[in-house]
Amino acid sequence: MTDEDFDICGSTNTSTGEPCQRPAGWGTDRDYGPCTQHPREGRPSKFTDSRKDQAIQRARIGATLEGCARAAGISYRTLRNWLDRGEESGEDGDPYFQFFQAFNRARGSGEGDLLERVKEQKPEFILERSYDYTKTEEHDVNLDGDLEHSFDATEGVTAEFVTFENEDEDDDE
Repeated sequence: MTDEDFDICGSTNTSTGEPCQRPAGWGTDRDYGPCTQHPREGRPSKFTDSRKDQAIQRARIGATLEGCARAAGISYRTLRNWLDRGEESGEDGDPYFQFFQAFNRARGSGEGDLLERVKEQKPEFILERSYDYTKTEEHDVNLDGDLEHSFDATEGVTAEFVTFENEDEDDDE
């Protein structure tokens, strides 16, 4: 093939079987590849209105990203790709950016509704699993006791598990 071969559509999917002689990209917004009458063949896109709507509906009720993807019939990775592509685009007219915005609004709404539904239970589990929240706690622990083994004072003392009782509470036993 020569450079001149890329100046035309070249598709042989014509009524005569001869290569199309229209300029490359004719009828499209690009100046390369097949013309609008002979689009590239390939796997159909999964980025359909139906799948987008299903993912957004699940996000609206507080489902995890994985749950949103399952509801839409796509993989988690495909959903992440759509969201990443939309976030990177940032252009109002881009359908991936529109999906990114709608999905994030729905997810925010779903998060709030989910918290309202489970606030009397243990919402930490759902928040940690679904929204990457992390609960941190700080405790002051007084370790009084005899050490059976001597150690070098320059070494740090660590413990994997520490249990303690609150001395202020009365035993009712």
